Amino acid sequence: NLRIENLEKVDVLNMNNNYIKVLKSFTFKNTKKIGLLDLTFNNMIDIEYNAFYSLEFDLRSLNLSYNNFEKVKWYYFQKLNGLTILILSYNKIS
Repeated sequence: NLRIENLEKVDVLNMNNNYIKVLKSFTFKNTKKIGLLDLTFNNMIDIEYNAFYSLEFDLRSLNLSYNNFEKVKWYYFQKLNGLTILILSYNKIS
């Protein structure tokens, strides 16, 4: 399981082209201050509940373009109170 933990001074995290099919719960546990997260080109199909735990207030921009999402579930972004930019282009959302 992918875990990104205890990053305290990273503002931009680029994780594109890593073949992350499912973003698991608590992937970013104890990680704060990430303002921009790029998860493009990962063939991602799902995001588990609480995957963005610890990023609720600091994450401002999330790029999920060029993945394989067919639908977007409400809980993906429910707790991301600081999110102002969400990019979902080039998915299979119907």
